[in-house]
Amino acid sequence: MKPSVEWLLATQSADGTWGKPASFDIQRSPGVVTLLAWYYRTVDPDPRIAQAVLKYCRFLLRAETGQEYGVKRLVRTSGFVGLVAAELIEPGVTFR
Repeated sequence: MKPSVEWLLATQSADGTWGKPASFDIQRSPGVVTLLAWYYRTVDPDPRIAQAVLKYCRFLLRAETGQEYGVKRLVRTSGFVGLVAAELIEPGVTFR
């Protein structure tokens, strides 16, 4: 698992997402954040993981990038972003 986490940390885009910008590839980012948050809580509280998650959250909070990404415009993207937010607020809530 550690090599996968290292790869995810190394491949995060400057804007805080994972994948090719302005493509559907970028929409895997919520899953990446959920995995990283779980890993941080249960395996290794590496501060780089916390920074990566925070960087993604900052991306979502910028109105122009959040909407371009599909928040409040694309149902699936909005839903997955909502699941990530819920999981970050109360770990494990989306798996009960």
